[in-house]
Amino acid sequence: MLRIRLMEPLISELLNELQFEYERKIMKQQAKQERLLKAIDTLRDYGQRLTDGLSDEMLNWTPKETKGKPILEIFRHILEGEIYWLDSIGHKAPKTLEQLASLNASELLELYLLLQSFLKNLVKESKDADLIPKDPKDGATLAWVIWHTSFHTIHHLAQVGYLRYANDNPPDSDAVNTSWDNTMDSLISFGM
Repeated sequence: MLRIRLMEPLISELLNELQFEYERKIMKQQAKQERLLKAIDTLRDYGQRLTDGLSDEMLNWTPKETKGKPILEIFRHILEGEIYWLDSIGHKAPKTLEQLASLNASELLELYLLLQSFLKNLVKESKDADLIPKDPKDGATLAWVIWHTSFHTIHHLAQVGYLRYANDNPPDSDAVNTSWDNTMDSLISFGM
């Protein structure tokens, strides 16, 4: 009985250390989740601002004598990439690639925002291992899919911005955080 009493402080200290490590792990997981959530919101907000107020005509406009795609088809392509990669890691997106092909402009832009909520819920429910970017060769994780599709989206949102300026219909420059630089700086600060 005396040995047990002598060991109580040691056991108590060990339990405190375990609790501290557990809390530290939870805090790290929350920080990873927060970075991914901010990246998702930043890109979705920027994409939404790029399409605010556009008519169906503008969404389907392509500059003459180019091989470019209209804004609507660029968004369809962005969504194809997201759905493809989500499916590849076992997360069934709200729409399939086959369904995506038949969506009209408002349905497509609605899906763009719906996927924002879908991705955010996946991140909030994810465990630590899925929040660390891991290359597809080693079994892609949700974090890798989000960062990969984010960089893909950045590229195509630049095309959307170009199309808006080419049609003398630039996005609202007075809106907060709508500039390309602010969006890029925000994403870089979130880091992987």
